[in-house]
Amino acid sequence: MIMKKTRTRQLLYGLCILLFLGLIYGWSVFVTPLEAEFNWQRAQSSLTFTFSMIFFCLGGFFSGLLLKKFSHRFVLRLSACCLLVGFFFASRVQSLWGIYLSYGVLCGSGVGLGYNCVLGTVGRWFPEKPGFCSGTLMLGFGIGALILGTGASGLIGLIGWRKTFVLLAVVFAAVVAVGAQLIKTPDEQELDELKRRVSRVDAPQVQSLTPKEMFKTSSVWLLVGWGTLLMLVGLAVVGQAVPIALEIGLPLALATTVSGLISVCNGLNRFITGSLFDKLGRTKTMAIITVLFLVATPLLYFATRAKSTALLVAGFLLIGMAYGGVPTLLSAACSRMYGPKNYAINFSFLNFHIIPAAVIGPMVFSLVQQAAGSYTPAFLVLLVGCVAAVPLAALLARQK
Repeated sequence: MIMKKTRTRQLLYGLCILLFLGLIYGWSVFVTPLEAEFNWQRAQSSLTFTFSMIFFCLGGFFSGLLLKKFSHRFVLRLSACCLLVGFFFASRVQSLWGIYLSYGVLCGSGVGLGYNCVLGTVGRWFPEKPGFCSGTLMLGFGIGALILGTGASGLIGLIGWRKTFVLLAVVFAAVVAVGAQLIKTPDEQELDELKRRVSRVDAPQVQSLTPKEMFKTSSVWLLVGWGTLLMLVGLAVVGQAVPIALEIGLPLALATTVSGLISVCNGLNRFITGSLFDKLGRTKTMAIITVLFLVATPLLYFATRAKSTALLVAGFLLIGMAYGGVPTLLSAACSRMYGPKNYAINFSFLNFHIIPAAVIGPMVFSLVQQAAGSYTPAFLVLLVGCVAAVPLAALLARQK
């Protein structure tokens, strides 16, 4: 009973931290006020989200390295410092490079440091349920953009985007710093109990591979390729959800609310995907996620073409579910396929797939929209990425 309460508390602490860190996906609520003040083009402002995703990956990588030498508390405090400085300087920007460096580099790095640290540390409490643990934690990360993004949007209307960034700096730093004190790693006695739990559920035992050994397998390249193709589709839509809704004629307040549906489904399906992974396995769960992308993208194409709010809502719901499933599956698969011992560093390497996805997806999506004056043809480009992911999933399904 004591062990159950301890594990539940650790899961809730991690969930709370990732809820706040998930605001990184709420960048689209800042796009309109910043573009209006500085007359930035969409392709220029979208690079902020690209930078944040790149440094999110780099932050996660350094988190994995730091956890080998320092405590998780040190890493989370470093995350808090990056967020404090990043959001504060975002409130003072006067140029594109200012927002790239503050929101993109510093805030992105802070989120990556905290994200990987929380997943790696809390994940040690659930060795027999990697999918459930990853899904629950990523639920918070997924819905953070909705809850905090909606709140940030309201604050922007009341006090302006500069003061909103200052408030976020203080709140985020405080939450992550407090979380650093609450989260802990299992002691020796607790580790013994966790090993017995793994034995009781007859969870598959796998050899823990180092990053070098992992990258010698063909499975990891198929997994990364599949994730990259689908993530570039998801990131393109997530980063410009509000402008997409504005294009079909929705007012800003409603556009923000409708785009928040992506965050709701993103968060919920992270939990659902984790549970499906534990019950159905990797292959069937990957197939479900791929199909969701293949249905969602054409829906968004027809939504923008017909200026249909109903199709937009349906497309946002499905793209949110599809996108939320990818990182959860990669996290659970990393632990299940390559072992828990080196999970933190192995998963940080897998997360590097976000960099090409964050560069290619939003940039190409923005350039096509800018050239055509509409998002409609841009969704056809994204559909190509969805289709290309199908054979990779099929090849990986043949491997154990």
